[in-house]
Amino acid sequence: MLERLNVGGMAEIYYAKSFGAEGFEKIVAIKKILPHISEDMNFITMFIDEARIASRLQHSNVAQIYDFGEYGGEFFQVMEYIPGRDLKYIERTLWERDESLPLPAILYIIRQAAEGLDHAHSLTDSDGNPLNLVHRDVTPANILVSYEGRVKVIDFGIAKAKERSTKTQAGIVKGKFSYMTPEQLKGKELDGRSDIFSLGVVFWELLAKERLFYEPNDLDTLRKILDGNYPVPSQFNPDVPPAVEEVVMKALAFDRDERYQSCEEFAMELTRVSYEIGQRWNSTKLAAYIKQQFAKEYGEELQRRERYSHITADMLSSLPSMVDDAEEEEEIELLDDDDIIIEEEGEQLAPEDGSKRNTMSVAGEISQEHEYSLTAPSPISDEELSGGLELEEGAVEEEAPSGYYDSSGNWNPAAPSAGDQSQQY
Repeated sequence: MLERLNVGGMAEIYYAKSFGAEGFEKIVAIKKILPHISEDMNFITMFIDEARIASRLQHSNVAQIYDFGEYGGEFFQVMEYIPGRDLKYIERTLWERDESLPLPAILYIIRQAAEGLDHAHSLTDSDGNPLNLVHRDVTPANILVSYEGRVKVIDFGIAKAKERSTKTQAGIVKGKFSYMTPEQLKGKELDGRSDIFSLGVVFWELLAKERLFYEPNDLDTLRKILDGNYPVPSQFNPDVPPAVEEVVMKALAFDRDERYQSCEEFAMELTRVSYEIGQRWNSTKLAAYIKQQFAKEYGEELQRRERYSHITADMLSSLPSMVDDAEEEEEIELLDDDDIIIEEEGEQLAPEDGSKRNTMSVAGEISQEHEYSLTAPSPISDEELSGGLELEEGAVEEEAPSGYYDSSGNWNPAAPSAGDQSQQY
């Protein structure tokens, strides 16, 4: 492991090199469960479930998991390294510039994400039986766009599948408020159409250049989702073509029987409308756009690549262990306003003693953000949204130190730039 890239609520991601015979080497990402929760069996089981599920997904639009193991009592995943940015960073950076993604880029990204999700939904076991896999956390932060124009769906950490070791009890939901679906909030059994709705929310926001389900009060956000009367994106962006608007609003149908019935159908409609309006991009065009719009970030990625290009297998024994260093660090997670973790009974994401969870900065700077856990005693209905929900505010601590190996192979304790730390992999 050469450099820590990102830390979340459950695990941390490292930039790493894998070595083999005859000088073979490959850049990979290593996802390691955080030290302070490494003894929590609920987290460990979720981490193992994620690896077990994601390792079966072999698709160009899903981030790959190459290996899973344990070292020094800690579990880790060896994952595909994707040099790029997540859609959340892309859209918000452009919005800050008073810009937005071009329409053909939006159509291409959403279509590619739909194709990746369709592969997940179609997954079967060794006997050909469907696994009924549902991602349950389709958000801009979980869609990566690489500098080569590739689109990848990531993070199946809370995915619902037939073979999960942890099960969701009736009346409990998981995900992020702003991308939840009506059936999630009602406590209904989920299928792939739930992911279609969430991807439709991402699609709508890219078109409208606005948040669809985001209110100052979290309960108002939930009420808005359950209301079912959603505005069309052209109300905020008149340049949205009617044909495109028709597609996104069908994906957002309140009644899931009225949505696209599969992500394959959704992707085919996106392809059709792209031809119909004469605006169709491919990975080459998307790559050129991303490299141009995010030239600084792309330059930092090239510098990282060069910084570690000389590292060989023979040098490993002389380099300090980042695993040992990380064990001594306090972890802090910085969450956005809508990054809400909703706990499941039997899969507690907070300590059982009721103590507060820490939060960590993933953008290289600390601000006073908050994390909440929400529990409901029964399936969430509109009546229950008016009361009976309990919010618990989290705590913020100092950011953990980090560093990297310089061109001579020496450890440099200086923290990487903010651009480095904010990358999502």
